[in-house]
Amino acid sequence: MQFDFDLTITTDTVIALTALLLSLVDLYLHLHKESVRFRLAQDTSVPAYSFSFVHFQRYNCVFFHIRIESLSTTGATISRFELRDASGLSVFAAPYDIPDHFNPNGLSLFERNDSSRGEQYNLRSENLLNHTRFEPRDAVSGYLVFFDVPTFPEDSHEYTLYAYAGRKRYHTRLVATRLPAELKPLHE
Repeated sequence: MQFDFDLTITTDTVIALTALLLSLVDLYLHLHKESVRFRLAQDTSVPAYSFSFVHFQRYNCVFFHIRIESLSTTGATISRFELRDASGLSVFAAPYDIPDHFNPNGLSLFERNDSSRGEQYNLRSENLLNHTRFEPRDAVSGYLVFFDVPTFPEDSHEYTLYAYAGRKRYHTRLVATRLPAELKPLHE
């Protein structure tokens, strides 16, 4: 049996080989590209308080100072933040829009025996809901506020924070304490 090959390269052959090469490169890039990843952590140097107060209506509130790092080489968006605890509580982060004329950026907590002293938290201007789009290798710190979270009887309470980005979910453990007895919200 004898084979006679006439090796001629036509334009159609070049186009087919180029398409095959591009498909293989695209498949390699698709399989090896870095997926979107985040790291979440509570900043324990800033207190996380759980408390309730009345200002035209009753509020049960907990807030945390969180650091979020994007570990991805592509931009990504976190669509929502959810807070859960072991009792089955599930609430989503909300903007802080309760007016406080002592702190237009958030919340004032004053000492009970001296209303000229206290602490201010920029729950509005430093709210992480204002910064949900992350550039590659970006990091940001700020507050997350959750309403309709019942106060707890013990001194501290543990929660799990979930951040949703696309089809992925990231989580971290958070701990909040009851508002110290010597502090009161402005509206109490």
